[in-house]
Amino acid sequence: FIRHRANPNDPNSLSQNRIRCIAEDRSDVLWVGTYNGGINLTERREGSFHLLRQYPGEKGTLGDNEVRAFCEEGNGDIWVGTYGGGLDLFHRDTMDFSTISERPGLAELGEIAVMALAREPSGVLWIGTESRGLIRFEPGSGRISRHRLPSGVIGDQGWDLVRTLLVDRGGSLWAGTYGGGLFRLDAGADQFQNYRHEPGDPRSLGNDEVWALHQDDSGTIWVGTNGGLNRFHRTTGDFSSFRHRTADLTSLGSDRVRSIHQDQSGILWVGTYGGGLNRLDPEEGTFTRFGAGEGLPGNVVYGITEDSMGRLWLSTNQGLTL
Repeated sequence: FIRHRANPNDPNSLSQNRIRCIAEDRSDVLWVGTYNGGINLTERREGSFHLLRQYPGEKGTLGDNEVRAFCEEGNGDIWVGTYGGGLDLFHRDTMDFSTISERPGLAELGEIAVMALAREPSGVLWIGTESRGLIRFEPGSGRISRHRLPSGVIGDQGWDLVRTLLVDRGGSLWAGTYGGGLFRLDAGADQFQNYRHEPGDPRSLGNDEVWALHQDDSGTIWVGTNGGLNRFHRTTGDFSSFRHRTADLTSLGSDRVRSIHQDQSGILWVGTYGGGLNRLDPEEGTFTRFGAGEGLPGNVVYGITEDSMGRLWLSTNQGLTL
């Protein structure tokens, strides 16, 4: 593994080691969102980082330096979700940001803590927030609508903390919440379907705290929870689970799953909190673990993305690892 870390004596290094999100755009630029150090950009050939951050009072800069999510527009512009400044849009042609909340009628989008972003092919942007549920935003018209995910409890206002989003290839929206389980909204539908953990039912969702979603090449939806890795079976509507077992070194390294990625060769990788990086053997249902003993800076992997050369980039709480 190759580590990239913040170095206060090197202006071309990472601005901070606590990495919240990573994504590669269509031009092979890697976007690295940090806890409070803005955005770091790098092209894999250079090995150095360019900083985009908030400069209070200066127009065209990032709205907040805690960055939680990226999503690429059809024209190559990048939506950026921040924790303290809402939603920003990076314009590739001018290389600056616009603050979406400054547009007429969109002040609400500057008051939200963005946790996740997902884009429909039509251009509709779904925004997962910390305290205001799920927001549907149409960038062309500026129309926004708020969706509170139902809890199923009479009188309850619903689940407001949405941690992860996915628009699958069939057009369904999947939303993972903190405490409310998993929600699905099929294309054309107006009601969400909720999947919850049911104690004593091994075919239910492993845990109601959902942190990661991924659709693999076969169309299968994988769900990362605080109760292990779950594979969703569409025909039956239930789940099979992969859990950590203390005495089994071929089991998942930790039940606290934070990221899921299928690489170009079809291998499924799972990033965990406390159990490092895990590679799934789908035939055996076993895992190979990679952690501090194998060269990772630690055993926490928040995010996984792959560049066009097939290399995995890992975001951790101790920098960026390749």
